[in-house]
Amino acid sequence: MHGHGLRLRQMEGPTEALGDPAMLDVSCRRFVCVVCEAVMLVVPGPMLPRRRYTGPAIAQALALFGLEKRSPVEIRRRTSPDKVVGATAVAGWATLHRWCDDVRVGRLFPEVRRCPAGFTRRQ
Repeated sequence: MHGHGLRLRQMEGPTEALGDPAMLDVSCRRFVCVVCEAVMLVVPGPMLPRRRYTGPAIAQALALFGLEKRSPVEIRRRTSPDKVVGATAVAGWATLHRWCDDVRVGRLFPEVRRCPAGFTRRQ
């Protein structure tokens, strides 16, 4: 492996438990394999592949939704640093529902035991 430069990635979500949401720019190191020429990006532990939000931010949002029965609008306000929202975000947060569905099928937090098929998103 050889160094192959830096790439800027954004991490979104609270930086501490129940803290204010933030968007941080993080420099991540890239490496290239000298054998197969594959490129690898090394990121901080809280980052998840192909996700805007950190793992702890997503876990906190799911806990607020499932355990504390908070509304999607409140969870979005506590998780997302975006202050301007579209018309559909006034009544809910589609990203939260996608995360629930992704956990259910094992695309997000695959090490977590899957819920029974009959469970609702909030369960």
